[in-house]
Amino acid sequence: MKVVFPHDGGCQLKIFPQIAKAMRSFARRHERYFRSLVFEMRNERLIKGNILDAGAYIGDNVAPWAYMNPDITVYAIEPTHIYCEGLTRIAENNNLSNVKIIRTALSDTSKTLYSNSQKGATRRFSNQGKFQENAVSLDHLLSDKQIDDIGFLHLDLEGGEKDAIIGGSALIEKCKPVIAWEQWTRPKSKKWGWREQLGEEVEEIENHLKSKYGYITYMIDESASFKNYRPYLVRNFISILPELENSIKRLTTFKLERLIQLD
Repeated sequence: MKVVFPHDGGCQLKIFPQIAKAMRSFARRHERYFRSLVFEMRNERLIKGNILDAGAYIGDNVAPWAYMNPDITVYAIEPTHIYCEGLTRIAENNNLSNVKIIRTALSDTSKTLYSNSQKGATRRFSNQGKFQENAVSLDHLLSDKQIDDIGFLHLDLEGGEKDAIIGGSALIEKCKPVIAWEQWTRPKSKKWGWREQLGEEVEEIENHLKSKYGYITYMIDESASFKNYRPYLVRNFISILPELENSIKRLTTFKLERLIQLD
């Protein structure tokens, strides 16, 4: 069964039936502007080097990114065994020899994390729960030579993004990647004065990347609308170094009004 990814260059990938429905939904409707932005930035060489997708899930990003960029390595970081098996199957079915799967959770350092579920798109880790997973830092993976030359770092860790960034200081200093990260925000309401509440976590990550590395951060103006996320909005943020700012503004395909720069 083939699934078309219209916002990832229109590539077609062989997907096994058990995940075809979910993959088709991700490919066509989920994070359309994010996907088109990454595609155009890669085409314009604003993203150079290898790609690391942390929280790879069923491979809805890994697969098209690897297919469209056969000259680089796409690292898939995923803690859940069943999803790693699925990623392996997708890579084999589509001859994606440039996919490297690393089964681990990410944090600020090597530690044991816990969750109350063993799978799911919204699996969240903390310091307590029924199930445990080993976690490492991005810097550990870098020093252990499991990853290298990261030009684009994508973090979708259900709340673990800040710790992953803190644990990736050597990687960020060395590779200076474009960094995309996901956060849940509260929608506009009368309670908040009709303003979206980005939350402390967004502010902390944005300030950390700005003060320590000089990154500029934008929010992509779109949100996932899955029932299990409500009442929150799921937002993607993209952080770039200042030298890329003018190049971003010259993109021709992506709708630039969808980029909102954070103060």
